[in-house]
Amino acid sequence: AVNDDGVLAEQSVPVQVLAPRLAATISGPALRYLERQATFVIQVGNNGTAAATNLDFIAHLPAGMKFVSATQNGFYDPALHAVKWGLYELPVQASGPIELTLLPVELGPQSISFSATADLGLKAEAKHTVTVDGLADLAFTIGQDKRTIETGASSTYWVQITNVGNKPDKDVALAVTLPQ
Repeated sequence: AVNDDGVLAEQSVPVQVLAPRLAATISGPALRYLERQATFVIQVGNNGTAAATNLDFIAHLPAGMKFVSATQNGFYDPALHAVKWGLYELPVQASGPIELTLLPVELGPQSISFSATADLGLKAEAKHTVTVDGLADLAFTIGQDKRTIETGASSTYWVQITNVGNKPDKDVALAVTLPQ
């Protein structure tokens, strides 16, 4: 401050600004097979210097994933095909995992997106992509034209191979071993 006579007075006061800061990550498998459940872990943390309040979390699920379960009282909203959570307060340097179990129902890349919002306009986002692949699953049946075989008579056997999986199989070979 300076007065009319030019006398100068100064004083410094340190100011500490306290504010929450959200961070989010999603971890889980990068490859999953069709109709095989996958569990993803969403980690939400407060890396700031003050508690975050009135938090809302939402995980948007891709069309190719079906909701199975969620921890921390997650609520599935079928209209949005999303899972929602709420938390009143997240203390400083605190974090917690949320587990989300999904069932892949479509082949190809499937992307899960997560966002966290809180008071003071705080926001954190995370994404995770999992590739859903199919499996070839071969089954076979052996049949015979007669129930019994007499000495010196002939019988016809047949082998039927079926792919009961959801992905084509390649280079399938059949080997038959007959007794003397």
